[in-house]
This record gives sequence, structure tokens and C-alpha cells, in this order.
Amino acid sequence: GAARRGAAAACEAFKLRSTGDGQCRHLNLDPSECPRVPLELVVSHVLGPVIIGREEPANILLDVPTVSGVHAKLEIVSSGGEDVLQVTDLGSTNGTYVGGYGKKYEIEPNQPVDLPSDQEVIFGDDHLAKFTVEEMVDEAKGASGE
Repeated sequence: GAARRGAAAACEAFKLRSTGDGQCRHLNLDPSECPRVPLELVVSHVLGPVIIGREEPANILLDVPTVSGVHAKLEIVSSGGEDVLQVTDLGSTNGTYVGGYGKKYEIEPNQPVDLPSDQEVIFGDDHLAKFTVEEMVDEAKGASGE
């Protein structure tokens, strides 16, 4: 049979682009002491599941006081032939929120939740740890789905 290479549904990786406003008045910090967060986080099949948190053993570190030491897990799972990015709150103190279009809700700890493209995910801090999900399409395969 023909190999099913280059299926349009396969997404090699997802990018979470930082979309928080970066201000830290809510932390009572001087602006010069504002935590710096990565402009983007990448989750891929190759890397496997990643743990977001403030300290080891998290492998994506967000040095933000309102982010728990081990806050959430991001993982790509296959669902119905498509790759889906899932987030799981790992019992964080300030919660993990998902949403879009001005609505957000707190997810239950230890319950994976799908994160579609253009959704926002907030790791405990609306200003410093808010990201928007984007699919990273392998340009070599073509984005048209042919």
C-alpha cells in the first residue's frame, strides 16, 4: 500500500508564543526586577512531554513567583489521526487557565485538556505567563494539504 507520508493532520510541533503584557505591579516588584519569560515555548514529538514550572525538575523554567515549582505538563498526543497539544495542571497553587476570545476557565488538576491553535493558556499569571498556541507546520511538506 501507499505510505501515508505528509498527512496534513501531522503537526511536528507546537509553539506557545508569549502574549502576556509583561507588567509585574501585581507582584509589588520594581519594573527593573520584573521576571523575564521566554518569548516562545516549543513542544515537539522529538522532545516528548515537557514540564512547565519555576524550578527543577521542570524542563521549561518560568522564573515567575506566581508559577508553581512544578506547574503543568504539555504533551502532544495523537487523537483520531491528528496531533493535539494537551495541557495538564499538576496541582499548581495559582492554577492553569485555558481559553480564548476573552473567556477563560481554570482546568481541573491532573485532567489533560486539549489546546487548539489560537487558544490561550495561562500558567498562574495573566501578565507574565500567558501564551497563545500556534501550530508549527513543516514548510517542506507544504501547508496546502495536497
